[in-house]
Amino acid sequence: MAVKKFLSKAGKVYSLRSILASEVRVLKTIDFKLHIPTISVFVDFLIEFIRCNLAEDVNQHILHETSVNLIDIVYLHHQEIYHKLHYISTGCWERAENDRYRFLPIECNRIFLACAVIRASINVVLPDQEDIGSDISVQLDQLTDVPAGDISALAAVIMEQIIIT
Repeated sequence: MAVKKFLSKAGKVYSLRSILASEVRVLKTIDFKLHIPTISVFVDFLIEFIRCNLAEDVNQHILHETSVNLIDIVYLHHQEIYHKLHYISTGCWERAENDRYRFLPIECNRIFLACAVIRASINVVLPDQEDIGSDISVQLDQLTDVPAGDISALAAVIMEQIIIT
């Protein structure tokens, strides 16, 4: 659907079937060998993209290094972080198998996680400047279509995990 939406914005009209057929042709051409970027790759890309909009008191190098360290924490505490996020979004601690299945796209969304890691890194680097963090969330929302509120919510869970750890 994202491809169809993108093509529509560009003034191109294609059916979902033709888009899928095109994607299958591409996948067959490359023999289904895909490079799946890591969270670090997405963080690098997103920081580079928002670099020109960062406040002058945000050092890009420090932001990047902090993000890399937070990625380690997120990987080590993945279960706890996403369990808490599930609780925040549903109000329920217990997760049945079908709940886990429905929540899986959120857990596997690397762009969402990269945005939240950057937002949490801003909170670490500039703890008293919530407005900069909010601005970054909005910029990331505009770039990735991940809602700024969702980015901030996951970043808050990551920050809680840092405090607990």
